[in-house]
Amino acid sequence: MVFYRRGVGFLGDPSAEVRRWKREAKQAEECRASPACQFQRQMNVGLFQHCYGSYKHYLHKAIVDVDFDDIHGGPQIAYGYNVLLRLMFVMPEVRGQGIGKEILYRMKDIADETGCTITAVCVPVEWNWTRSLDDVRGSPGKERTLEEQCKYVADMFDNYESALKYLDLSRKENKEKQRRQRQRFLDCGFKRCLLKDNISKRNRQKLSHWTLAYIPPSCPQVQRDFLETRLRD
Repeated sequence: MVFYRRGVGFLGDPSAEVRRWKREAKQAEECRASPACQFQRQMNVGLFQHCYGSYKHYLHKAIVDVDFDDIHGGPQIAYGYNVLLRLMFVMPEVRGQGIGKEILYRMKDIADETGCTITAVCVPVEWNWTRSLDDVRGSPGKERTLEEQCKYVADMFDNYESALKYLDLSRKENKEKQRRQRQRFLDCGFKRCLLKDNISKRNRQKLSHWTLAYIPPSCPQVQRDFLETRLRD
């Protein structure tokens, strides 16, 4: 006896399994050829190196997390043409040295090479650790190298809820920090981008002022047309 399962065919039917394998192989090939996948490949060489899980470090000075993602409510064709900058955390000891802008400019270079767009939402966060920087550096006689420190921090970031906390934006100093963060993106060539599809009115109002996108000149026209309708002046 065989049973039919939607989207698979008859279980035990070799021809159905072959069709499924071919379909998955084609999807994997299309993914590898997509601008987003090319972007991720370029992120794994040069100044960015794998750190822990999905996290990469930048010269052991900052940790970034870039993921395949789509603009909220975007058409299916947008997937594969865009990456989302989920996290950029500069190590406290090297802040104020322009590391954040260095990372954004390098990511722009990769986007120009691959034709992949970058989106980001400026939501200022800070670490929520009970541990001090001394714990990150290691105990006396067992000091961690810079690489080990980045892995230690990224391991903690793997659980956002315990490692990071959103800053209270009702406080003037935190709101100003968010504005500076957004301006840093704007200075690097990003543009404000409106989220307006498949998102609640409350979140749309909350995020629309802080969402940014970079559209490289080499971006495929279909993705360019989609994003440019959502750019804000």
